[in-house]
Formats: sequence, structure tokens, C-alpha cells
Amino acid sequence: MVYYMEYYEDMSIDLKINTLESNLSGWTIAVFVLMSTGLIFYHMTKMKTIEMEPTHAAIFSILLLLSSCSYILFALYNFYHRTYLLKMKFKNRNKSIDKIINSSRIFYTIITSIVSITTIAICIQIIYNI
Repeated sequence: MVYYMEYYEDMSIDLKINTLESNLSGWTIAVFVLMSTGLIFYHMTKMKTIEMEPTHAAIFSILLLLSSCSYILFALYNFYHRTYLLKMKFKNRNKSIDKIINSSRIFYTIITSIVSITTIAICIQIIYNI
């Protein structure tokens, strides 16, 4: 861990931002796995591949979908916090860092919002189909 921190200190600003974006991407992969699992499980119960009470299947699927929504919102929160720390660290040394970080924040906020709204819409649709 010490080696990583020393390496991180020597990295350029762009590389540090890319590292933070990679962390967010890792969380996003987990989100899509959870979403896929929830949707496939619900579909399997609807097609009678798995025998289960429809209400229970809907509850399990919605819980998986809402946990994926929570994951992505938490990941975005961490991304904002870490980019804030990066901005504070380079505040006096590099003026273009604000523009780079803000554009990155806007992009990931839009993507996260789309994914979260879609997930909630799917949950509502599942509730209506019970």
C-alpha cells in the first residue's frame, strides 16, 4: 500500500483523474451485474423456469435492483469526494484542474442519473406487473 501511495503522489493530474474514473467504472460494473441478476431472476420466475411466488420474486428482484442503484449513487459520492480532495491538493498549482474535474463530474453525474432513473423505472414496472 505504501508503494501505491508513493506511486500515486508521482502521477500526473490526468493519470490521477483516470485512476478515479477507473474506480468508478469498477463500481459501475458491479451495478450492472446486480441489475442483470435481478432482471434475469425476475424473468426466470415469470417464464416459470424457477417456481416461486410472483410476489416474492418481485421483492427479491426489486431488492437487487435497488441495491444496484444504491451502489452507483455511493460510487458517485466517492468519486465526488476524491475529486474534491484532488482539486484541493492542486488548487494553487494548476488552474485547469477545475475544468477537467468539473467536466468529468458532469459526465458521470448524467450517466449515473440515467442508470438510477432507469433502475427505479424498472422497479415501478415490476411492482405494476405483480
